[in-house]
This record gives sequence, C-alpha cells and structure tokens, in this order.
Amino acid sequence: MNIHRLGMILAGLVLFPAAGWFSAPYVALSMAPNCKANSVNVFHEAGREVITHSHWWFSSGMQGGNGTYSTEIRYKDLSGAETVKNILRSYELKYSLKSSHWRVETTRVTRLSGEDNHDSDIERYIDPLVKTAFTAPIMMFKLPGNNYMLGINERPRTLCQ
Repeated sequence: MNIHRLGMILAGLVLFPAAGWFSAPYVALSMAPNCKANSVNVFHEAGREVITHSHWWFSSGMQGGNGTYSTEIRYKDLSGAETVKNILRSYELKYSLKSSHWRVETTRVTRLSGEDNHDSDIERYIDPLVKTAFTAPIMMFKLPGNNYMLGINERPRTLCQ
C-alpha cells in the first residue's frame, strides 16, 4: 500500500464522521413532518364552561414552517346560554434541533378572521403556539404508519397525521 492511498484512507476515517456530525441536524430538520391535527380543550370556570375545537395545518421547511390555525370557542353559562367565537390565524415558525428536542419559536402570527388575539376573553383559550414570540422545547415521537405525536416531554398532545 503506498503512502498516498494510506493518507486517503486516514483522511476518510477522520472527515466522514465529522461530515456526518455536522450534517445530521440538517437531515433531521428536512424530515420534520407536514401535518394536520385537531384538538379539543375544556375549561371549567366559575359560572361557565368553555370548550375549544381547534384545527391545525402545518407545512415544514428546512429551518421553519408555516400553517393555519382555526378554533371555535364555545362559552356556556350556568343558564345554558351559549356564545360562539370563531378564530382563524396563519402563523410562521422557526425551529432548530437541539440534543433532545426541537426549539420552536413563533415568528409571526396574522389574524385572518375572527376576534383579535388581545381580547382577554379569547387569548387564554388560544394555543400559545399561535402567539408571536412564543418559544418552547418540543419533542417529536414517531408512531406506526407515518404519524407523529408532538408536545413537551412525557406529555405529547398533538397527533400529526
């Protein structure tokens, strides 16, 4: 074996693992799922019950993504009277892969229709992810088929289909 060939083998042994180390996060980011998800939340408060039915659509990119969030908020008071508010927002996210999770940040939210986010009677029922500057560590769990569960560690609550 000549010295040139030995040098190439040694260089390959050093450079290929290093290239894999630096490229692995980008490969993982490119596999972030596009998804649609639904959620229902029930809030029992003094004098009323509030129920939200939410629908998510998310399209991912290399370091971020965008989507649409719609929710119907139903307020039921003790007499049975009901008020309904519908919300539709678009949102943009950026994310980065950390050692054990995705760091997700909402960079932009646009009200497409419905009530304003700043209405105190609405804001606490809208998912925090559709509020500008929201940041969270998100875990992604692969399920059978092509489905994922997303959420905080040990409490994933969003099923991406």
